[in-house]
Amino acid sequence: MRVSQDAFLNELIKLIERSKDEGKGSVNMCFKRILTSEEKIGGKPKKHGKHAQDIEPVCLLRATLGSKKISTIIPFKDHVRFQQQVGVILKVHMDGLKQRKSKKNKLSSKKVKRKTRNRSSNRQ
Repeated sequence: MRVSQDAFLNELIKLIERSKDEGKGSVNMCFKRILTSEEKIGGKPKKHGKHAQDIEPVCLLRATLGSKKISTIIPFKDHVRFQQQVGVILKVHMDGLKQRKSKKNKLSSKKVKRKTRNRSSNRQ
């Protein structure tokens, strides 16, 4: 279902909250750069030929949760502002992530001494 940019942001929030409430599924997002003229968005692509430089690139953004799908088209001039808004939404709703435990690989002093001995013997 293609919606406007503001409606997409609202629906994205609803999808994220639904995935949290139900406790199953993930919200998948896909950004795709497409070349299209403003008159023809969607459907069969036009053959661009000589006028390919005149075409404004746009970004197709899709989000899915199970069978629920939403999409919107972002013009090139608005893509920075829109990505910042999506980034804010994702930061706010990513509170259920677990912190990774760091693994410290410490070599015992014997192993370190052996390595230094082997290096010095190899140099001679």
